[in-house]
Order: sequence, then C-alpha cells, then structure tokens
Amino acid sequence: MRSSRRIWRALLLMSVGAATAGPSPAGDLWWQKRSLDRPSPEGYIAIVALEWAGTAADGQAAIACGAEGVELRIGAGQWAAFVAGKEAAKGSLDAAAPAGLFAKRTASALLVGANGRWLFGCPVKKLDGPHEVAVGKSQGASVKVKSFRLVRREPVRFEDSFPDPVPPTEVWAPVSGRWARSSMAYSDKSANPAELAAIFDRLEDVASRGRTREYTVGIGVHLGEGYLPQIAGIANDSPAERAGLRLGDIIREVDGTRVRSIAEATPLLQGDAGKPVTLTIERSGNTQKVELTRDVVVWGKSKRQVPIEPFRQDSAALIVTGQVYWTDYHYRAAVRTQGVGAVGLVFAYLGPRDYHVFRWLGADKVLNHRGQWLLERVRGGRREVLAERDGGFHPNDFFALAVEIEGDALGQLTASCYVDSEAVLAASDDALVPGRIGLWAEAPGVACFDDVRVGEPTRAATRGTRSYEQLTDPTMRYWADPGYQWEYSGIQHWYKAPFYGDAAITAPVPRRQRLALTLSASARGAETGYTFILPEDEGPALLQRLGKTVAREIRGNHDGKRATLSREGNRIVAYLDAKPCLDYADPKPLAGTLVGASGAVPAEIQVTSPNVVEDYFNNCPTDWHVIAGQWDVMNRWVCNPTWSFFAGRDDDGLLAIWGKRRLEGDCSVEVDAAVMMMNLGGGYQNMRDVGVSLCADRRDLTSGYAVIVGAYQNERTILYRRGKQVASTTSIRALLPTLRAYQRDELHSQHRGWAHIRLAKEGKNVRVYVWDNLVLTHEDPDPLPGGHAAIWSVQNGLTVAKVRLAAEKLGPPKPVLRDCATFADASLTNDCGNGDAAIAARGGEYEITNTASGGPFAVALRPRVFSAFDYPTLSFDIKFTPDARIDLYLTCQSTLYRIPLSGPADASFQGRTLPKPAGVEADGRWHRVTVDLLAELRKHHSADKLLMVWEPVLANYSNQRYLLAGFGGNAAGARYWLRSITFAPAPKPAQLTSAR
Repeated sequence: MRSSRRIWRALLLMSVGAATAGPSPAGDLWWQKRSLDRPSPEGYIAIVALEWAGTAADGQAAIACGAEGVELRIGAGQWAAFVAGKEAAKGSLDAAAPAGLFAKRTASALLVGANGRWLFGCPVKKLDGPHEVAVGKSQGASVKVKSFRLVRREPVRFEDSFPDPVPPTEVWAPVSGRWARSSMAYSDKSANPAELAAIFDRLEDVASRGRTREYTVGIGVHLGEGYLPQIAGIANDSPAERAGLRLGDIIREVDGTRVRSIAEATPLLQGDAGKPVTLTIERSGNTQKVELTRDVVVWGKSKRQVPIEPFRQDSAALIVTGQVYWTDYHYRAAVRTQGVGAVGLVFAYLGPRDYHVFRWLGADKVLNHRGQWLLERVRGGRREVLAERDGGFHPNDFFALAVEIEGDALGQLTASCYVDSEAVLAASDDALVPGRIGLWAEAPGVACFDDVRVGEPTRAATRGTRSYEQLTDPTMRYWADPGYQWEYSGIQHWYKAPFYGDAAITAPVPRRQRLALTLSASARGAETGYTFILPEDEGPALLQRLGKTVAREIRGNHDGKRATLSREGNRIVAYLDAKPCLDYADPKPLAGTLVGASGAVPAEIQVTSPNVVEDYFNNCPTDWHVIAGQWDVMNRWVCNPTWSFFAGRDDDGLLAIWGKRRLEGDCSVEVDAAVMMMNLGGGYQNMRDVGVSLCADRRDLTSGYAVIVGAYQNERTILYRRGKQVASTTSIRALLPTLRAYQRDELHSQHRGWAHIRLAKEGKNVRVYVWDNLVLTHEDPDPLPGGHAAIWSVQNGLTVAKVRLAAEKLGPPKPVLRDCATFADASLTNDCGNGDAAIAARGGEYEITNTASGGPFAVALRPRVFSAFDYPTLSFDIKFTPDARIDLYLTCQSTLYRIPLSGPADASFQGRTLPKPAGVEADGRWHRVTVDLLAELRKHHSADKLLMVWEPVLANYSNQRYLLAGFGGNAAGARYWLRSITFAPAPKPAQLTSAR
C-alpha cells in the first residue's frame, strides 16, 4: 500500500493536460499515462495489450484510473485491486501471464480487469475534470506494453449491408473458413444486391438453374438494335465484364480494324475460346484500348462470388470487424441459411481462441434433430456453455440474429440473444469485456449474412426503391414511385391504401396557397376526418373534426417549412417544423382509414404509421418466412438479366412465404408481383396462380381468407374462407396479364407488366382488388380474427417487387421455428420432399402429420434403392383421416410410377399409374396394402434383368384443385398412420440333398 501511495504521488506530478505522456518511473513500476482533455459524460474505455518475456513471476503490470483513485495490479498469477491506496480485493488469475488489461468507466461505475475478465468494480461519482488512466510495468524487459488505448465511451455505431460487390478487406478480416462477397451481376438495378457468404458447399444460384445457355460468343456482349456497334448487354462473369466494359460503350476498332456498324463489328468479335482480341472503345467522348481473351460465356447467369483472402477450406468459418474497445451495444445481423449447419454472431472478440458466440445449430448438429441455441464463452480455444435452449431453423430461410450487451457492475454484465424480435437466451458473465464483433458459421451448407448493424441508428421511412431506373421506368414506377400511390378526386389527393389507427402525414408548406392535411377519413372528403388547415392568407391555422373547428391557432404562424398532422390514439396534434401548433384530445376517436391532402404534390407528401410496413426487399427479407420453394434475389428477364428482384421458384410444387408479423383487427395486404421469364428461348409459364392469404395461422394457407388471382390457367379469380370458395369471377379485370393481351399497354402486359393485388378485411367485409379494380366482395357474418399474410403460387416462378401490410395493430416479426424433427429408422424417414412431414413412432405404429399446408407431405420407405427381384413384394397397413391425400410413388428406369391410395385421380400425372389396391379409402380405418412390384414392373420392363427401384415414397405430387397448397386436403395437421411395413425378400431356391 505504501508503494501504491508513492505511485499516485508520482503520477500527480505528471502533466495532467497532456493527451499522452512518455513512460516515467514511479516506485517499483515504470508508468505511462493517457488523458482525455474533453471527457465524455458516458465515461471512457481503456485497453492495454501486454507481452511477457520469461515467466510471469519475473514482473508485474498495473492499470491505474487517476481521477477515481483505483488501481489494478497483476503478477505471479495473482491480482489485487486498490482504492485510494488501500487494498480492496484480490484473487488468482486464470493465467500467469495475462495478455491485456481493461478499464471501463460509466457515469456511475468503474470496472477494471485482466486476461479477458472483469475483476473489480466500484461505484464512482460524477467526474468534471479530464479522464486519466496510467499503465505501469516492471522495469526491465520482463513485460512490455504492446499498445495502450484510451477512448471516450460513446454509443457504438456501425452498419454494413455489403452494397459494394468488391469486398472491403480493410473492414472485414477472415479468421477461418472460406468467405466471399456474393453479389448480383448488376447491383445498380437489383434489390438487395450483395451479401457476405460463408461457403462450405456450392453456393447455388437458384435463379440461373434452367435459365442459362452456354455458347462461345467471344467476349460476352450484345450490341444494340441501332446502327452503331454500341454495347447494350454484358454477360455476367464474361471477358467483357472482367475487362470493365460498360453499357453504352461504342466499339470503334477490333484488332486495329475500324468498325462503323453492328454488321461490321459482329463477325470480328466472334472467335474461338482462348483467342485474344484488342478493342478500341469510345466512352463519354474519350477512346481507350482494352485487351480481352475470348471465352465461353453463360448468358442469364445472375450472381457471382468474389473470394476474400485468405480463402481456405475449414469446417467452421469466422470473420471479424470492429474495434477492440467496443462494448455495451446492440449487435444485429441478418442471415440466410442454405443447408442445416450452424450460424452465429461473435462478440467480445479478443482473438481466434478468445471470444463469446451466440450459435444456432441446425438439425443434424444435435441429438433432438431440430436445432439448438447456444450462448458460449471461448477461452484458450475451450468452449463453455453459458445458456442453451432447443430451437431449430428452416434451411433456405431468413432470420435476424441479435446480441445485446449491457451492465456496469460485477455479476450484472449480461448478454441477451434474440432471433427476429424474440429473446431466446440470456446469461450474466464477468468475461464480457470490450472486443470486436464477428460472423460465424459451420458446415454443411452455406450461410449468407447481410445488414450488419451495431447500435440503433434512426432508419428513414421507406419512400421507394434505391434504384433511380425503377423510379423512372414506365412499368415499374407504378409501385416504385410513392407519387403513384395517390389518386386525385378533383379537390384533394387521396392515398389509395388504408392507414388503420395512428398515422402522421407531412408535406411542405406552400407559398400563398391553402394546405390541408387529412387523417382518419371515412370517405373522400376533408369533412369526414381530422384536417389541419393552413390558409393561403395570414389567417389562423385550424384543426377540424368532421368539418368543425376544434382548435384554432391564435398567432397565425405561417413561417414553417413543413407541416405535419399526427394521430396517436385519441390525441390529434398539428406541427409546424416539428413544433406543436395545435392539439386536440378526442373523447370519441374517428375510425376512418383514409389519408388525403390538398395544396401539395403527392411525391412530396410523406405518410408514416406504426401499423403499416412497406417492404421493397432492399434488405435481407427477415420479415418473411419461407414455407416452400427457393426464395432469393433473382433476375426476372433472362433476355435482360440486369433487373433483379426478390423472387421464388418451384417448378414442381408449392412456392410460398409467410409474413412474420401478426395483423390484428381490420387489416390488408397488397402485393406487386409478376411472372418470371423462364429460359433464354423467351418462354413463360403463363402468368397464373398468384395466391395471397390473410388472417391465416402461419402454418396453413387455407386457415384464413385466401385469393387465387388467375386460377386455372388464368381463367378465373377465386376467394376462399378457410378453404371453402365464397366468391369467384371470370371478369378480365380480375385476371392477370397474358401474352395474348400484349397488345394492351406494357403496364398490363405479361412480359413487362406487374400485377397489383390487394386483399382486405374491414369489419364483416372482405374485398379483393386487382390493380385498383374491386373485383370480389364477401360479407362474412363471422369475421375471422387477426393472423398472418402469405404470398404463394404453385409450380411457378414468382417475382415480388413490393408488399404492403396494414392493420389496426401490427405486431413485431416473430421467428418461425422448425418443429418437425428429423426421423429415420430401418423402415421410414422424413428427409425427403420439403421435410415437413413429422413422424412419431408409438408401439409399432407410425403417425405421420403434415406440419404445413399442402406440399408433398412425403416420407420415404427403406430401403430407398433395391432390386424388385430381391424384394418383389411391398406390403403395409395404412389408415387415413378424411383430409389426408396420399399415394405411393416410386421410380424405375427413369419412369415415375404411382400406386393410388387416397389421392385424387389426376389425369395430368406424367408417369404411369398402377392399379389401386382394393378397398383402400380415407375412412379412418386400417387397410392392408400389398403391391406385387416384380409383377407390375416386369409388365413394362420385361427385358430389364435388375429392375432397380428408386425412392419409394408416400406423398402427394398432384395439384388437382390446388392440393399442393392445401386446398381440398393435406392442410396443416392432416395425418395418417402406418404399421407392419414389409419388403418381402424373394424366396431362396430349394436346395437338393442326396439320400444316404
């Protein structure tokens, strides 16, 4: 303690105002001080990195917080804390030679620590003077101070949505595994153009599958339709793109030969792969030479990956960013899973063997075969679980993971972990010291991260897409430009969609012109809602309810630049430049949903509401859960792959996404969607079957209201209530654009147009709009309660440009977890189809339940590959509930065979149908099924000496009456039972024995 007093006496002699000071001897240690002349009211963070020579017993180190009178001294495997020169606490260290010292000063507390753990803390008083911290070490070479940082403790702010296709290596540093920037080929015309990927298997480009064609084209450019040889298209990952050629470049020379037209340039650009070519191009009036090498070009490919070095194969991948002094923050990242490995967030990162991690394990990583959350501390490479809980994620889905670190006293430092908006894990740990952050993943599969954010920066209200081209394109601006969401009544502009409950409308104040802003109107007229009026003269501002003045401004203040009318519950407030102008508390709040304005241009009006979400998919779509199909950012037009949107594909089955937000009370969902161009030949699957569900239970598409726009090959539009048809129309206004209607304007054509669909429930009325046409209505005497929205189709490719959700009460996004465990035994497995068939084995019986609506509802029998000569007969007992529609399928010689059980008689089945076993019905009773596989297959493949049978499954592949979406059967909860599953082996030939 005497030496400590001498130290502080020596420290007080140092220059207090210096930002840094050189080492100075004091007592038995050599001291170095840092100070902050401009202290932060939030305190400071001090980080010290140490390097020890020899054994730790040879030296000591210390950190001293001058203004607080606290010192932490370490050495010989021990630590001791002093307050005002008196020893306050002591103990043993985890390591004899700690790598660092820490200090964190908040407004009311101080913490000091070493070796990745806080060791001592105490309350402190408010500090008015400068922050001062000193580091002491033994004199000599036994310990060195490698670095010493003192920074103000301020809110951590960091964002990265990976918008740049070129990886910023100075921001993200790979620690292990293979990391790459995955981006769209044309990021300037794409929703959410890039993400950071941890790659263990092949990162599949779903959009390009079946939509590309390989051919040798030389350099990979399309020339325009005019006369000049001007570049109108560039193939992704082609020689032209790699050389930096751009759209609009004009080719003036090819290998020194002057070219003046497309006809002259085209034969010179062609050639064999591997042959070089030199171009002279003109760009913005300047010319330059570009050298390329002809190659095989893939047209229609939409994505590329740029590796981030070092790029190495490993079973786990970790990449880090940030500063060593980051602490007390909210850390969030979006993740998209491909496969069922594991994903996670790393925080309090000190080094590759020392960090904390929130891990989410996939189904194949844990014994419960669903998944598991883990909050772990890693020290010296050894993991210690701080908290755990079962919970599984769906592969090919989107989630937002988050970690929040807080606390300024020992025993109260806490890490809380979230999935979407739901808290799933929390633990207190005194090892939550300052450190960097990271992204973590584990094989198999691919994990794609996006929208990393530390802190809670204010996010601007959604106004449209980030793409200027979309805002000006004649077919896209309808949904991209907010000005198109208004309609003029002759007096006022009115927003086409409803705003339920609280809302705010803001507009610029015009000069010498009357401005009126209206909320909660029940019809198109200012006298039907609340209206804030700024007269064109110097008269007073008015706040009216149903056309009658309820508040009047006395001063007549017209100097404001922006006016706002806001509703919060029963309180109606008018603002000028964010300052309250008029205020009214309504004892009987109006229930209208219309918003209007006069005296302002629609493009300059902004309307916000906590009960409305507009999603243009410019970020990872973590508000949506993938129930079926492959969903990603995909190009809509193969002939022009520069345009990409959020889209889904499933050429054989159900394609569906659920909204994670629950909508309560009156609500609506609006969708701007279009069909995808399927191949380079220009072919389409006819625009059809755009399904929208509302007030559903997030498992079953038929559980609420559902509309199929363009059903049955775009012949009619149908409205359902809980799976039963309640309205239908064949009006052309209710159908989708088709190729036959291409003579109409492009906005309503299949090739370029978008379908705008709105499904709304208000009171007992359910309405369907296509474009702005009211096409179907239904009065429901027993309106369904709130629920979730879904967007879906079947055997189709669907592009979604924008979705708007509105409700009287709009909930936060809640995660949809995998509740279907992986099952496999000697007879049965559910690792086929979409994996949504749950199997429960009880007393020799199997209960199979569909956990989501429709889909293949598939389970596979074992063995999954065999010869019909070895196992000629298959038999089992089966019992169906009335809504279970299941048949037996198998493949032989690339031909799909179907044995009918309870499924529909589907004339469109592309394989061969074998005879239905006698007596099998969906009547809730057990039935014996016996199939003579050898006899049936030999009828069709008599010359085959093996008769190999592949993948025998019980499933549904029929979409008759939209069965794949759960209409008419196989809804969520549909089930059937199996028992006594037998593949009877062929009898062994009799063996002759001789008599003695």
